[in-house]
Amino acid sequence: MDRGTFTAVLPAVLAAVLAAVLAAVPWARDATLLVVSGPGREALIVDVRHESVTVRPGENLVGEPRDTVLLHRTPATPIASGPGHAAIRSRLALLWSAAVAGAGRTG
Repeated sequence: MDRGTFTAVLPAVLAAVLAAVLAAVPWARDATLLVVSGPGREALIVDVRHESVTVRPGENLVGEPRDTVLLHRTPATPIASGPGHAAIRSRLALLWSAAVAGAGRTG
């Protein structure tokens, strides 16, 4: 996995409670909510401020925040009408491409 991509394997969800270690999450330290998704699973929202969530600061090779998020019996809310995993990944790829293109512009 390259440092610019965040992928998490969604653990088994029991009664909308998660236990997982999510590595290299961009800007997690500044987030309020986190969308967690996995192939064939409904997307979930996690409140990063919940007492069961720990964020360990980290960075990628160029110094951008890439934090580790620890979920320990963390409540999660399903996004009933939200996009599926493939749609989320496609949208993130588009946003990342736009960010890279914008960073490459001069003047």
